[in-house]
Amino acid sequence: MKKYIGWVICGIILAVAIVAAASDGIKIGEGFSVVTDFKRFKTKGAAQTDANPWNITVGVIEDSGADYVLMLPGTSLILDDIEEYTPFTFTYRLYFSSADGGDEMEVQSDGAGLLIIYYDEEGQVMREDTVFIDSHADAHCYHTIPQTAFSTYIRTIEIQCNNGYYGDGTLDWVVLQ
Repeated sequence: MKKYIGWVICGIILAVAIVAAASDGIKIGEGFSVVTDFKRFKTKGAAQTDANPWNITVGVIEDSGADYVLMLPGTSLILDDIEEYTPFTFTYRLYFSSADGGDEMEVQSDGAGLLIIYYDEEGQVMREDTVFIDSHADAHCYHTIPQTAFSTYIRTIEIQCNNGYYGDGTLDWVVLQ
């Protein structure tokens, strides 16, 4: 009898652990940062490249004492398995550094874009936000991932970088912070 009770207790503990692990989704709240929480993102299109000084297509870079997430057209950041979130804001702009030929970069880049896609648990698109990044804007612009009526159904948020449909991806180095 004692052996049977021991097995029942072990079974209950195992079932509780399985349920807890299955519901351990990402909770995004105040203080969430695309830079410091970069490890929570999956990346798409990540590769080595000679197109920039960091030799990456997407990832965290350091420049002038600050950290940024660099994205080139054709890359994505994906937050999967979202259990719940509250609105969070990130900044974006094209990367221009005078040390890396900023004036030349501004002339050669024709702008870029971001497409933010919200998916439910079946992978159906629930919302899309399109952001165009002007090649002549040197200040950071802000985008907020909003709280909406359907937020409880969102399980994945994908931030795609593109050439902004302006023409090409030449020097379209987008930085997020």
